[in-house]
Amino acid sequence: LFHLLLNFLSKNPEKNVVIQRDAQFDVTYDDTVTSDNQTIYSYNHTVSRNKTEGVRVSVELLSESAQSPVLFVVRQKQAVLSFQVPLILRGLYQRKYQYTQVGRTLCQPPTKALAETQFFYLDVSTLSSAGVHYQLRVSRVDSFTLQTDKKFSFNATPSQPHFFKYMFPDGVDTVIVKVNSQKNFPCSVMSIQDIQCPVYDLDNNVAFIGMYQTMTTTAAITVQRKDFPSNSFYVVVVVKTEDEACGGPLRFYPVTLPQPIRAQGYSTAANQSAALLYRSQSERRVTLLQPIRAQRSSSAANQSTALLYRSQSERRPTPPQPIRAQHYSTAANQSTRLLYRSQLERRVTVPQPIRAQRYSTAANQSAGLLYRSQLEHRVTLPQPIRERGYSTAAN
Repeated sequence: LFHLLLNFLSKNPEKNVVIQRDAQFDVTYDDTVTSDNQTIYSYNHTVSRNKTEGVRVSVELLSESAQSPVLFVVRQKQAVLSFQVPLILRGLYQRKYQYTQVGRTLCQPPTKALAETQFFYLDVSTLSSAGVHYQLRVSRVDSFTLQTDKKFSFNATPSQPHFFKYMFPDGVDTVIVKVNSQKNFPCSVMSIQDIQCPVYDLDNNVAFIGMYQTMTTTAAITVQRKDFPSNSFYVVVVVKTEDEACGGPLRFYPVTLPQPIRAQGYSTAANQSAALLYRSQSERRVTLLQPIRAQRSSSAANQSTALLYRSQSERRPTPPQPIRAQHYSTAANQSTRLLYRSQLERRVTVPQPIRAQRYSTAANQSAGLLYRSQLEHRVTLPQPIRERGYSTAAN
């Protein structure tokens, strides 16, 4: 594969241009990259055995509609870090979150020399034929090495995590690492990892290694010296893309759409009501059901539909009141009272199928349908009964 790539470059020397430049720390580079050119930034810094210097790469994509992402690859002496911009992180149910501003801290493995100068290279490339505009800045991290009983502040986002290094002082075997946030959300994660590369500092991989704890405002982890042979560790702080892990709400919930009911033996009003409910859930918004007015329908049915219409318009549950009348059967009063009590207690009270000699087979079938639908945890709309031998209230 490497041989084929060299042949391709040699056959197309005019179409592939590699630009290498000596770059400086704390300088912002405003450049454009295309599929025909590649830019390599060369940095150097001094690494000592007694002092660790943190280095951070910050990138911002300025082009609004890029055909392809821009790939950034950082090549160090003992580590390689790569990421694309826009950075895509996934949440629950495979939701995607894109970030055009990315900040990553480079892993600094320990060195055996007292002091040495190390080079690292940052490659920028893309497959987009149109030019992609970006800004690049490499800077040193202040307070990269943590001190005991000393606080400092920093800002983090899901695409801009942070990690810091702590070394156990002489005579100290156990420490407590605390992280505080001024806001409950967004949900964050504090992780304790060994000094090794790569550092897992993204939402999708922070739990792969070491110890971690989700947090809203405060997190604390006890760390012992015996667990880390190098007498040092990384403290990683990652902001999650979603707050569900900390008890927060999700932005969207998956909806299983019920199918509309179509049957010959049921009335047109029931089919219309089921269609309205199906369409309202498919459009992910509330469509208020209109009260049904028909000559053949009873006053009790119109009153029940009006209660449902008013409860939906007020966006709060209005429990129906039990029906008390001389002309209504005992079974109808018992069924309504069970529904009224279940809504008041905000839990499902499954009614038992009605079995009686004085009640018709159609009434028993209707109660059985309602009983089975509630057991299966899905809505099956009961169909109105139309027969001559039963009372208007039953219909």
